[in-house]
Amino acid sequence: MKDKIYYRISGSYKKSDGLFHNITNEIAPDFYDDYSGRAQFYFNVSDNFKITLSGQYNNIKGGGLYYHIPADNATKVDPNQIDDVVATSDVLGQAFLKNLFAFAKLEYEFEKMKLQSVTSYNKAERNGRGDLDHSAAPVLMQDQDSNSKVFNQELRLSSTTTNSKLSWDLGAFYQRNEKYLRTLAQADFGFFAPPFTPTGVFNNLGVSDFTNTYNTFAVFGFLDYKLSDKVTLSLGLRYDNDQIKQKNPALGSNNSKSDSELQPKFSISYAPYQDVLLFANYGRGYRVGGFNAQKTTIFDREYDAEISDNYEFGFKSSWWNNRFILNMAVFYTSLTNQQQYGLQLTPPNIILGNYNYNQSSIRGFEVDLKMRASKYLDIIASYGAVDATIKEAGKAGDTDRSAFNGVRTPFVPQDSYNLAFQSNIPISKSLSLKGILNLKGTGEILWHEELPNLKSPSYNLLDLRFGATLHKKLDITIWGANVLDEKYAQEFYSSQSIGEPGQDLIWLGNPATYGVELSYKF
Repeated sequence: MKDKIYYRISGSYKKSDGLFHNITNEIAPDFYDDYSGRAQFYFNVSDNFKITLSGQYNNIKGGGLYYHIPADNATKVDPNQIDDVVATSDVLGQAFLKNLFAFAKLEYEFEKMKLQSVTSYNKAERNGRGDLDHSAAPVLMQDQDSNSKVFNQELRLSSTTTNSKLSWDLGAFYQRNEKYLRTLAQADFGFFAPPFTPTGVFNNLGVSDFTNTYNTFAVFGFLDYKLSDKVTLSLGLRYDNDQIKQKNPALGSNNSKSDSELQPKFSISYAPYQDVLLFANYGRGYRVGGFNAQKTTIFDREYDAEISDNYEFGFKSSWWNNRFILNMAVFYTSLTNQQQYGLQLTPPNIILGNYNYNQSSIRGFEVDLKMRASKYLDIIASYGAVDATIKEAGKAGDTDRSAFNGVRTPFVPQDSYNLAFQSNIPISKSLSLKGILNLKGTGEILWHEELPNLKSPSYNLLDLRFGATLHKKLDITIWGANVLDEKYAQEFYSSQSIGEPGQDLIWLGNPATYGVELSYKF
């Protein structure tokens, strides 16, 4: 129906006093205040022309940089033994984020085609400041700005003919991505010279300051063709060209480079029965390269584009009138110049950067199922296992990494699973009850390729949600996250990897958390 306007406006406020405890200043370091607003407008201009506009703004202030170290002030942490780690920073870390997102989609339908324009803009301003040594002593401090501006524009022309053997898409894409990063380290130099006592005055120790700008141009095309009622062939091709520039006032340099890649895709599916589908996919992936802040012993000034060749085989099936759904797939990915993230302390600077593995691979499988056990109970489960391996580590910075050939790729869990029980029970016309019990597990994680014995063990998290809906308008929900209070690591940095001498740092996942949610639909 034409000449109709639909809109949705919402806002939210979230506040937390924090869940962790700092034993030095007796303050919870992970507090936050989160303000957000969202709006969406849909214009049905005519039967053929439609416009969607949306926007979102977030303003978040909270604690930051609350890494944990051993309670006895030991410099080493065993990620298998983290029961005694605590937050001890003498400086209260702070983090700030202001984020503006705008989106516009215009659609015009011709007789057998549809033209679509999608435009978006995302601006984020981030700042984090706090302790650098993460101890109770006022020795080092850090301050970091990390800002970004991203503009996207896509034009897509698609076929809309129904009951046709052939469907297709053609399009073009442009992105401008500007990333600014400034990191400042400060020190009380009284700790570094006799009589080795604090002066209370912090002076600049080192700074990195640079802006990376990416201009991406891409064209693409995809088509699906039904060879028969049971067999469908899909082909795709995309070409990306990236122009990359870095302005680095700290080094007094301006650098530029370009990357490009042709990315074919192929898929074939076969449906031997109405509720069973077999499929095989191949696709080439591409991640643009770039510039680091500076060269160090573990990464170069530049890092290369990452290329992946991805293969997948599997099936999807539905049984008992869709009461039981079972899907499974096996996959293999061969990567050239896989990008890896690193952190290095190169006094007086803290350097964040990327480097490449010459060759690496990922293989594994995943299975998921959904079963309607009864009228009021659904069971949802999934499991996946991954073997990620460095085949040829190569060289980065001044480091020959050939000793890491055959080592597991860091940051990749060996496996993961999810098991959920979900229920929705109508009690009367005005009251219904609902509940979800969700158990999820994450397998063993290796944190540094050069330290194959430093691994975090697998962990399991149990989440619960129970609620009621009144008159289809008022929702009341009681929830708990990690209700078994499992202690686990989300990040781990070893001083052996980031630069000796130093302190091992660990970032913990949230402990047991509980809450109540109220919502009302007008």
